[in-house]
Amino acid sequence: MKILEIYRGHVKVQVGKKSATVYGEALMRIKSGNDIDYVLYTNSIKNWDAPDEGEKISEANEKKIVDFIKKDFAARNNKLEIE
Repeated sequence: MKILEIYRGHVKVQVGKKSATVYGEALMRIKSGNDIDYVLYTNSIKNWDAPDEGEKISEANEKKIVDFIKKDFAARNNKLEIE
């Protein structure tokens, strides 16, 4: 599994030969502290990206994707909020 893109409105993750786009929002820190860098919307994890868009992402894969993104953001010292 690997991160393919991190943009202000989504994170794209490769899982094997498939990819999934998870929507969210990048936020700007105004001051240090408990500020959040990115909000991830788990309700956007539904289907794989094209050409596999007709296939739903299983709950097990959804959990793996979210856990992987959490670890990746933590390694970058970015604060992530999951919604």
